[in-house]
Amino acid sequence: SAADVPARRRFVSAGGILAPFRLIKAWHGDGVTWRDTLTDRVADEPFDWLVVAETPTPDTALTTELDALGIDHHIIGDCVAARRASIAIHEGRALAMTI
Repeated sequence: SAADVPARRRFVSAGGILAPFRLIKAWHGDGVTWRDTLTDRVADEPFDWLVVAETPTPDTALTTELDALGIDHHIIGDCVAARRASIAIHEGRALAMTI
């Protein structure tokens, strides 16, 4: 979104650390064990707070269950793919026009 870069700038200006390419292996309450996905280096690092920003993935559990039960349904928005709310609103309106 348009707020992404300004938000990241404020985060770093406030002392936050951006650590892309790091996978959190464990949170210990006062720090993390992480693995760098580029080098495979594993390290422990102390932190007061941990903010995880990860790649969004659709939650398809409900549609899978409905399919298994043979229940007719429609899917829109983030259960199809993670994306902007405006697309989900458009899909909802388009679907509503067909029902």
